[in-house]
Amino acid sequence: MKSTVIGIGLNVNQINFPSHLSKATSLKKILKHDVDLEELLKKLITELKLSISDVSNSKRDTLKSTYLDFLYKKNIPTMFRNSEDVLFMGIIIGVSSVGKLQIQLEDDAISEFGIKEVSIA
Repeated sequence: MKSTVIGIGLNVNQINFPSHLSKATSLKKILKHDVDLEELLKKLITELKLSISDVSNSKRDTLKSTYLDFLYKKNIPTMFRNSEDVLFMGIIIGVSSVGKLQIQLEDDAISEFGIKEVSIA
């Protein structure tokens, strides 16, 4: 790996969300108190440095395993929509070595999808 770009979107102290985002939440809503942004940033940077250290110290398998443990909807039958607006059932089983989402289809075939090629319906 030569480089990577990561982005984090995190609702921290927001309490009001547009009506079309009915499931949106924030740390403040979960914790029931304001979160100090400076303190949160320091903690995030510390954790990111540890994760980056793991990658550079050849602990990629551990990092990938941890990522897969938290992968949303992993091993749960789910309805998906592909980029051609076609609905299908599948089960997220992992992520390929090039970062594509691996979904096992109803016929047991495994399809891989890049970013924005599939969404949960």
